Formats: sequence, structure tokens, C-alpha cells
Amino acid sequence: MIGLIARWQAFTGTNERGASLVEYALLMAFIAVIAVAAITFVGEQSLSNIEPLTEQSVWRP
Repeated sequence: MIGLIARWQAFTGTNERGASLVEYALLMAFIAVIAVAAITFVGEQSLSNIEPLTEQSVWRP
């Protein structure tokens, strides 16, 4: 069975060694989506903590 697979790979010329550029691009896109979601979540949480402080410290004549 292994000999058959080896002959098929030799016949088709496919040698799957390592990741291709498309796989790296998909990985980077996934990481970017996760980073944007995390930054958005953390930004909203910190803004909700800061807004009450800024409303109290505004100087009004």
C-alpha cells in the first residue's frame, strides 16, 4: 500500500513539504481577526471604566 502511494506521488509530482503561501496567509488573517476582536473588546471595557471618571472631572464654570 505504501509503495502504491509513493508511486502515485512520484507520478503526480506532488511533494507536500511544509506550508504554502496560501496557508501562511490564512493563518495571518485568522490571527488578525482575533487581534482586532480582542482589541475591540478590551477597548470597550476600558472606555466604560474611564468615562465616569472624565464626566466627574470636567471643569464647569
